[in-house]
Amino acid sequence: MAAREGLAIVAIAGKIFGNTSIEAYWNRLIGRFAHSEPNKSYFWHTNTPHIPSQQSTSVPFRNLLNQQDIFAPGNGDLKTLWEALERAGYTGKRPAGRIAVFGKLETAVQPLLQEKLFAIRPAQFVPSTAQTPQISELLESFPAELRSIALASWYLENNFCDIAIAGDAPALVLKKYDVAKANDDTILAVISALGIRTGESAITISESQNATHSSEKRLAEFSHNLPEQSLVYVEMPKSGDLLHRSWQNRRANSAELPLWEDLPVHTQIKNKDAESTNYVAQLTKLVLTVHQRMVPPGIWIREMNPLINSDIEKFRDNPEPRAWLGLGCERRGGAVFAVGDCTLQLEITEHSPEPAGTPRPWQLMTFSGETPADLQRQMIAFQAFFRDHQHLELADIAFSLQTGRPFSRYRAAILAQDTGECAGILSEKQSGKRMSGAVAKNATETAFLFPGHGSAYLAMAQELYESEPFFAERMDEYAKIIADQTGTDICDMLFPNPADFENAFAKFNNFENSQPALLAIELALTELWRCWGVKPKVLIGHDLGELSAAVVGGVFSAKNALTLAIIRGKIFDRAKKGVIISAGISESAAADFLEKGCEIAAIHSDRLISFICTKTVGKQLCRKLKHANIWHKQLPGEYPVVGSISPKQLQQLQAVLEKMQLRAPKIPIISAVSGNELSHAEATNPAYWVTQTVAVVQFSRAIKQLADRQIYSTLEVGPGHTLGAFAKQSDLDIATFSSLESLLERCGDTLCVLRTLAKLWINGAAIDWDIFYEGESRRRLHLPVVQPDWLNALSQHLRDSSIL
Repeated sequence: MAAREGLAIVAIAGKIFGNTSIEAYWNRLIGRFAHSEPNKSYFWHTNTPHIPSQQSTSVPFRNLLNQQDIFAPGNGDLKTLWEALERAGYTGKRPAGRIAVFGKLETAVQPLLQEKLFAIRPAQFVPSTAQTPQISELLESFPAELRSIALASWYLENNFCDIAIAGDAPALVLKKYDVAKANDDTILAVISALGIRTGESAITISESQNATHSSEKRLAEFSHNLPEQSLVYVEMPKSGDLLHRSWQNRRANSAELPLWEDLPVHTQIKNKDAESTNYVAQLTKLVLTVHQRMVPPGIWIREMNPLINSDIEKFRDNPEPRAWLGLGCERRGGAVFAVGDCTLQLEITEHSPEPAGTPRPWQLMTFSGETPADLQRQMIAFQAFFRDHQHLELADIAFSLQTGRPFSRYRAAILAQDTGECAGILSEKQSGKRMSGAVAKNATETAFLFPGHGSAYLAMAQELYESEPFFAERMDEYAKIIADQTGTDICDMLFPNPADFENAFAKFNNFENSQPALLAIELALTELWRCWGVKPKVLIGHDLGELSAAVVGGVFSAKNALTLAIIRGKIFDRAKKGVIISAGISESAAADFLEKGCEIAAIHSDRLISFICTKTVGKQLCRKLKHANIWHKQLPGEYPVVGSISPKQLQQLQAVLEKMQLRAPKIPIISAVSGNELSHAEATNPAYWVTQTVAVVQFSRAIKQLADRQIYSTLEVGPGHTLGAFAKQSDLDIATFSSLESLLERCGDTLCVLRTLAKLWINGAAIDWDIFYEGESRRRLHLPVVQPDWLNALSQHLRDSSIL
């Protein structure tokens, strides 16, 4: 069981010992090289035997650390702090709270604030001198790195800050455990106990309830208190051999041969630009050991001390990387740092993440950059990352991209089902599968378009119903309302088993069933989009779609609108059936083709009109249009001829409407009856909704209202993309997006919705990614950090100016 209290280590940032990343450092520690073995000059410089990679799984790290000029953190503080903040999950949207920076990195705070990085406000940074901790006297003689770790822990434990960044190169990012859990951070490990001793003075800064011993004595007593089935890893510098001294007291004879000559991180090496041992690097190794559940090879050990008695044989030589088997116990690591009579002792406990839940079959990867060049570098870096990390859960990578870093203007997105596919799409050969663009003007201003009956088809949104619980819950809710009035379960009808398809199709051909079913689909889709953060600025409905717009706008309740759709369906079922013929002509030219039994049903654009005709007249109309060389198409299916609907039926509809509570719209609705904004008086007048049932659909006039409102994107909330195509014909500079596939596409509802989500995000929509992953226990991984152009330029300027 993982510790539930203490301080969570959520990130390690910066370069260490010449490695480009923490991941590269760990790969070298365990003898793994990502792409190819080192060149021969590496072995020559480090005096390491050249063992070809095909003959050994491990390449000794050994003397590499003796090359002082290989690692020189130098002026990397600015980039390290930037990386630490990004890996801490601060994006500008997610509240970062108060940030405290300790050690050398504190000098990089002001330059980043001047650049307004991530919109961090100066007030969010807590100066490291803001408090006078009780441990100040104990810390005076500590090296800067150890002092920064102790202070960071102290500030967090006493609620002086919410995020603490300590160290130099590398830097540790710390949060309280419960905060890290709430932020969905990847928790590398937990500092379950931290104690300080100077001479006879001692203080415990952090100690979880899971700790079993006093923190200041814990490491000294490891040999007595190890669980029987647990391997405890101890990171112990030679200069702080407290554990070794404790064993000395238990031996019959003192030993000349030390237990360990040293550990893989050689603590006697000095940083090139700092006269201090890299204690954080040593702690980093311990944290990674616990997190990776793998013990690195103890390459500095020549042999175990033969004089050590058998009761501490749990401490053993480890010549090769070895999996750390938990055997039902927590994995714990200890570190003792001693400088003179000053000792800092830590216990690091593993964190076991909760089960992640079932991910979506398709995952959306998002990338962004301040410039097109930044974006290109991101995709190049991630191509290699996907290729080299095929063991990672793709959903966790997607979640990390969307919640763990800021979004910039230039954006790209891909959809894939595994990491190999991601790497392929990011290659030049498959660049056509990427979606890319720049954030558009008024990007958050989106009009929702609701299609009418002509776009509906059996099994529409079935895949979405099966894969998105939120959508399914809304559909089940609306299905119950409909079933109470009609006796038909629309979910069983819309999503039938193959054996029941014919029966379902017969039910779907009745308007009494299909009209409320389409309305339910549109309402459930709207709730899904709004849940994900895509909210409408204006609403436009085509035919039945105006009822959907009225519900979303607050005029009708969902229950009342579904009741109206059922009544409308019954009226249409009794009406005379005809056909709809679309023709590429203007409204004025259409007058020449009107006759008895033929009416204009809808004006879609200046150059596209639909007629509703009886079947006999429809055949004659097609001949006339063909003779006039006018494009035309008869839509499949039968439709009610509105001219055949009796006044008595409309009176019955109005009587039902008069019993319903009608409200003024809360979101502007553009009427498809008049082409203007629906007024308070119209929305609350039952007569308007009776007229709307049989009126000509003035979609062309309605869509042109968007230009006056400076709305440049539309989302079709329903099956197909017919309304988006109509909008494109209006000669407006407008981006159109669709929610579901059309009947002819059949590419998959989930893929279609995610593709639209990606395009909306690229266009600039503010997606609520936390809600998008609700129900899944995802974790934010440490992803490649590609430094933008401005950060490289600023860092170079500061180096040239000797500011850093």
